[in-house]
Amino acid sequence: VSIANPEVTDNCPVSFSNDFTHTDVASGVFELGVTEVDFVGTNSGVGGHCVTKVHVIDDEAPVLSCPESFVTECDRRNVTFGVEASDNCHNVRIESLGHDFPPLGQQLLQPGVNHFAYEAYDEAGNFDSCAFSVTVQSTYYLDADGDGFGDPATAVVSYCAPLPGYVLDGTDCNDHNPNDFKLWLLDFDGDGFGDPAFPFCSDAIGTVPSGFVESLVGLRRGIPQVVNGTVQVQVTDPTLQDCDDTNPFINPIAREVCDGVDNNCDLIIDGLPGCPSPSVDVPVPVPFDNPVPVPVPVDNPVPAPIPIPVPVPVPTPLVFFNYTFSSASATMPSCIALLASMLAFLTLA
Repeated sequence: VSIANPEVTDNCPVSFSNDFTHTDVASGVFELGVTEVDFVGTNSGVGGHCVTKVHVIDDEAPVLSCPESFVTECDRRNVTFGVEASDNCHNVRIESLGHDFPPLGQQLLQPGVNHFAYEAYDEAGNFDSCAFSVTVQSTYYLDADGDGFGDPATAVVSYCAPLPGYVLDGTDCNDHNPNDFKLWLLDFDGDGFGDPAFPFCSDAIGTVPSGFVESLVGLRRGIPQVVNGTVQVQVTDPTLQDCDDTNPFINPIAREVCDGVDNNCDLIIDGLPGCPSPSVDVPVPVPFDNPVPVPVPVDNPVPAPIPIPVPVPVPTPLVFFNYTFSSASATMPSCIALLASMLAFLTLA
């Protein structure tokens, strides 16, 4: 809080002091509530004083941070977590809700789901809360042949109470034979790390074909899976498997370089500071021979219309009849015969 010195009227300069900072400036950090600051001004041994009250009000809640919920295994249930609070003022307290676990320290948890809730309060009564859970469980595998190694295809999750005949180790590559349980992988490039696509199952000291190395997939890390009768290794820890068994310079202990390749099999391409972001390969279309049918011309595929001649009307010639009648031959029968012949001619025309 910034506080100005009192105003004074005097014929000579006045020096100030206060009982808060014991200097001539009273500005500083004040506690929550009301603080009285006593100013004293002096001039040639003569002084006076006045009091300023500073009232600090806190309406900002603290911030309480809980860890994310997580799962742990039964043999690792002695867990450590921390719940922390921050505030604009001092003296923040954290309280447990519904349990006796303190916000900081190591706790031995019970099997199953453990719920935790906390609240943080400051001196002004502002508060914040958070909650999370820790699940204690393990995965067990049926050990049908009793060799201490379970079938990875029979995984069962339990709150630390396995069924009879189940074990924690799920790496048996042949659970029908107690003498075969150890998984070996073909090391094609000879770098000491095998390819999970080419497994071989044997006992611990059995004869292993040349070129195979012991599978480095350990307990509850990456376990083999049986798919359609074939053992396939599911890599949950990528550092235990060879991700390119055709290249001896690519394996879990290889040196990572900025070359667009996952050199050390950690599922990250160019995982070094300063490496450029890996580009995304866009497939380039490959031309094929006539991928789309091209229309082939044929002889007159569509019948062309044949023009039909339209008759042009021919004007009818005018026929003129010239007859001379004499008074001697102009009889009625002769006239009738003449008209009949004219009509017949016009009809034929």
